[in-house]
Amino acid sequence: MAGSLYYYAQSQSPMSATQDSTIDIQSTTNLFTSYLQKSPITADKNSTIKLASNSDVFGAYVQDSPISATNNSEVNLNAGKDIFAYIYNPSSGNPIMQMTTDTTSKMTLTAKDAFIRNIQANGLKLDIGGQLSATFGQYLAVSGARPLMHDFRDNSIIDLTINGAQSIANGLIPLASAGSYMKIGDDSQVTINNQTTTNQSVLFGLSGSNSPVTIGDSDVTINNNAVAATRLLENIKLNLENTTGQSPHTIYRGVSLTEKDQTKTTYPFVHFDSTIGTTNATNSSDTTFKTKFESLTSTQNIVQLHLHDPLPPEIITLINTGGLPTDDAQKFKFALNGIATPASELTLNFLSAAGQSLLKGPAKAAAANQAFDYQFESDLPTQPNQIVVEANYPAPYALTTPVRKVLKDIPAGKLGFLAAPTHLDFGSLPLTNSQSPLYPYTKTADTSLIVSDPRATTRGDWAIQVNLKQPFTAGQATLDNALIWRKDQTTKPLVAGQPQQLYSKAAHAPIQPGADETDLTDLLHETVQTQFPAGPKQTATPYTAELELMLITAPN
Repeated sequence: MAGSLYYYAQSQSPMSATQDSTIDIQSTTNLFTSYLQKSPITADKNSTIKLASNSDVFGAYVQDSPISATNNSEVNLNAGKDIFAYIYNPSSGNPIMQMTTDTTSKMTLTAKDAFIRNIQANGLKLDIGGQLSATFGQYLAVSGARPLMHDFRDNSIIDLTINGAQSIANGLIPLASAGSYMKIGDDSQVTINNQTTTNQSVLFGLSGSNSPVTIGDSDVTINNNAVAATRLLENIKLNLENTTGQSPHTIYRGVSLTEKDQTKTTYPFVHFDSTIGTTNATNSSDTTFKTKFESLTSTQNIVQLHLHDPLPPEIITLINTGGLPTDDAQKFKFALNGIATPASELTLNFLSAAGQSLLKGPAKAAAANQAFDYQFESDLPTQPNQIVVEANYPAPYALTTPVRKVLKDIPAGKLGFLAAPTHLDFGSLPLTNSQSPLYPYTKTADTSLIVSDPRATTRGDWAIQVNLKQPFTAGQATLDNALIWRKDQTTKPLVAGQPQQLYSKAAHAPIQPGADETDLTDLLHETVQTQFPAGPKQTATPYTAELELMLITAPN
């Protein structure tokens, strides 16, 4: 049906479009000039209902007549004046007036003046699972507050604009009656626009009770006008949560605030709840956001509030107080403290060039603003690697590629000493003019001798030699031939300038990833001993000697 006509709807006269059908009605005056009672308007199964009037769409009262679009369908209501002149309370046993779309369908509502001119005490519910595109001069023109319930479900797309003169001071989106609310589920896109020149609040709740507005993991933008006294929110309890129970985790959003002087501040990762009433109170994981939000004089200075996906975290400060390890350090410990985006996590790691962790055990993680003190234990890497700090969010917001700050690039490992003695202590010996027995030195943590070969390709020949650089001396006295070499059934004094070979290893290919470690601690202990020769000796002054450990290498 198309053209310019009057449509008279009487009691129990439902309108239904189904199975790919279209109902298209246009009128120059009120479209429904009589009451509409127990007459649902339903578009179903790829169908469309378009109702347009140069005046009111529903010029008389509407009762027990829900409007819905399901299964890829659309309902389009367009009024030159009001969409609803009067919505009555439901008759006994019937639900309140409801306008519904499922996840596949769309509703388009346009009113040059009011969406609802008058409505009785039970109110109306918008239950949108799909799309809602609505533009009203004003939302509600009745002087008294009425319950208006807004369920914007997961994955819904909502565009709601108020652009006309306001005859009643209800706020642009009136939520000032007990029972009014707005719930926005996860993964939705919701935009609310104030295109008026009024100073009425965009979302206006119940004074003293603060009507709830709850927002899940969604992209939500509330655009205010530039009128100085216009509040974005008034008497509103604003929460980040999913009201359907499908998302039990604490919800974090990126939040951008644009003020009417065009100052814009973005908070990458924020969880908050905020009461905007006669006084403001904001609780947040980001104290800077809390302070900012509370300072905006009941949000009247905000021209846009945008809640969006979390932005990548920032490593704001990072201080290394103990110095980083040298390139060839195998085990090291250092203190690190820093600040990252609030509520994100800093992780300290030791990575290969390919980004794989080289730590024995998990990376060290702590919340932002906490100090690190971590002992690295890693094999010598065969490839270049890095010490990095990563900033990421906890699940379920963790980024696939975290933000990284490189603390140090460490080159590929080389053949070298993983550990070498710093001194050999033979202790105190009895004073005698005779030749002493053979004495070993005392084993301690400082006497370990370990060679590490992390070379990636063929690992060439290498050997360890021991050279006497200085015999035992005490002041001007010298004990020659006092350091003894015992190896391969040979016992002889170590002679300066005549190195002895402790160990050798033939060339070979790597058997497994990581470094080859050869522990020569016991062999050195068995091989290097002391035997004091006969003759007088100094007393009270320690005898000291100097040995040189030499790593002799061949090309790879």
